[in-house]
Amino acid sequence: MTVAGSCPGMVLAQVGAGAGNAVFTLTGALCGAFVYGMLEPTIVKLTRPTEPGGVGSAGDGLFQQVSWPPYMAGILIGMLQVPTILFLQDTLGGSSSYCTLVSQTLFTRPLRKMSPYLLASSLVLYVAGAVVGAYASSMASASYGSAPGISVLSGFTGGFLLVFGARLASGCTSGHGLSGMGLLNTLSISATAAMFAGGMGSAFLMKMFGIL
Repeated sequence: MTVAGSCPGMVLAQVGAGAGNAVFTLTGALCGAFVYGMLEPTIVKLTRPTEPGGVGSAGDGLFQQVSWPPYMAGILIGMLQVPTILFLQDTLGGSSSYCTLVSQTLFTRPLRKMSPYLLASSLVLYVAGAVVGAYASSMASASYGSAPGISVLSGFTGGFLLVFGARLASGCTSGHGLSGMGLLNTLSISATAAMFAGGMGSAFLMKMFGIL
């Protein structure tokens, strides 16, 4: 399993599935959320757009499989938007959930005054569900703890950069790719295209240098 997957939600899934050193990736991700929260007022002033983004013109049972068919997983996670919007008045997003964790564990009154941004997220159930769901799935498929993971330093650094970058971009692959593109937001469409381009470019370079 790689540094943190392509989405902050993958970090939670790695923790639930018992991937090696996943807890250090989670720690890095929480630190990334905290540091971004402290810098958020300055970053918003420097990066606020002048115009808002608008709307653009195998033999085993299912639960015994290590992974599900992509089309099935895509349909199910897309359908999760409906209860999320109806009951939480929010849309799916992985990186904002780390703000919730940080605000619940680290915040004091002085920090609350410095960064009210970190108190904005309400997707606590998403965090718990990702960890518990990954644990249940890995146990059912007899794959718990089978992912070797990566080094402590790589995990922490990857988690930090993943969440800090996702918050800097105002969303991750879930927030932009699922929620934003589902709403036909032009900024989200551009961000998702950039994510794919960056991922493919990184994979090409890693393969060229023999890392992948």
